[in-house]
Amino acid sequence: MKSSIKIEQFSGTKPISIEQDFYASIYLSMIGALIKYEADAAIANEIKDKNLKSMYPL
Repeated sequence: MKSSIKIEQFSGTKPISIEQDFYASIYLSMIGALIKYEADAAIANEIKDKNLKSMYPL
């Protein structure tokens, strides 16, 4: 799980600091995923009526 949320080092050694790092990383990854989802939807909406020769993956 540590590698999937990209935590290389923790900011402290106490359990509370490790837990805070964990939840902060989860929160930031969810915010990033939400921004990407909204951007992908906006791009798809913008190009849906265009006659494109090739399609870029979202």
